[in-house]
Amino acid sequence: MSSLQPEDDTLRRWIDPDTVKLRFLRFHDYNLEERTVAGADLLRIRYYKTMIEAFKALRVLSKRPRSRVQGHQPVQANGGHNKALSPEEEAEVLMYRRIIQGSPF
Repeated sequence: MSSLQPEDDTLRRWIDPDTVKLRFLRFHDYNLEERTVAGADLLRIRYYKTMIEAFKALRVLSKRPRSRVQGHQPVQANGGHNKALSPEEEAEVLMYRRIIQGSPF
């Protein structure tokens, strides 16, 4: 029975036990990543038989989930060239500039 424990946790996380439906009330851009993760999790425990069935039910485009099922992270987590610094990082950069330029603190 302990081997079914992770499957039960995954089902409880994404499927409402009372209605036996997905926990998503709306399908919008703000919860697209969460729906993608839900589809990948439910596919891993074989709640859905095929990838297309899983992602049609969750209304996710077909190209997006393949990489999630294979374990890749979303592109938004990569950062980028124009990534904004956190306030702490910005303070460190300013301190470094002051040290290099020899200006007083």
